[in-house]
Amino acid sequence: MITNKSTCGLCKPHKKWKRNQTKLKSILSKSLYEDGLTRNLIKSYNKKFKFN
Repeated sequence: MITNKSTCGLCKPHKKWKRNQTKLKSILSKSLYEDGLTRNLIKSYNKKFKFN
């Protein structure tokens, strides 16, 4: 049985797919990071001013 290697690194569709994935990942991580920052800010303010 012949199996294709998952890491071809040459074919164009996979290159395009990988580029898109990394772009999506960076956008997602950036938004998650910003969301986390705002959450942490809110938490710290809640602790400071005793809001619930």
